[in-house]
Amino acid sequence: RAAVSAAGRVVGLLRIPAQANAIVDAGGLGSGITGRIREKVRPSRVVAFVAGSGTRRKDRNGEFGFVNKRSAAWWNLR
Repeated sequence: RAAVSAAGRVVGLLRIPAQANAIVDAGGLGSGITGRIREKVRPSRVVAFVAGSGTRRKDRNGEFGFVNKRSAAWWNLR
């Protein structure tokens, strides 16, 4: 039920005229949400992101590496 509610909120936001895309953690429960959103809006506006998967990404200086995409995304957001 919570996944359907979350998908509905994202679909509502994507229907507002803008050039935004939704980036959804598609691991675990998120895979169902990703599919549900893609049913309601243009699939190209939904980017599947598996936060727990590994990455070779480094910080701007190349000094710090990240355990997974989630930690790299948080670093980028900071």
